Amino acid sequence: MTSGQRKVHKFTWMLMAIIIPVLIFFSIKNLDFSEKKESKTLVKQTSKKDAIKIAENEQIKASLFENSIEVIVKSSLKTSSTVVYTINENGEKGKPLGQVSTVGIYAFSTTNSIKGIVVFDEIKQTEITKLRF
Repeated sequence: MTSGQRKVHKFTWMLMAIIIPVLIFFSIKNLDFSEKKESKTLVKQTSKKDAIKIAENEQIKASLFENSIEVIVKSSLKTSSTVVYTINENGEKGKPLGQVSTVGIYAFSTTNSIKGIVVFDEIKQTEITKLRF
């Protein structure tokens, strides 16, 4: 390198050392890193006395409320593409309620009466478990 190239190289690295942290700061300043507990707040608002029907097996527990359903995943389901569906009058898979992934409490809103739920793996197209109320 010539002396001119060394000066430009040094100036470029010093400028990047200042600009990159500033850019990183402005790119992450509006991100929200707090945990979202929307489903847990809905569960806290409803009490166990209000549950119309409760069904349970070794993997999940489901409580049916007036306008919502609470699904508690007890053990890991070993699939990342697990979707909860309603069961219609014929005992077949109906409308999707939502996705569950890890152990925890999930709350889904419903508009009509539910006969039960099916936990279904969308990638493998297999039924994991089924609960009837």
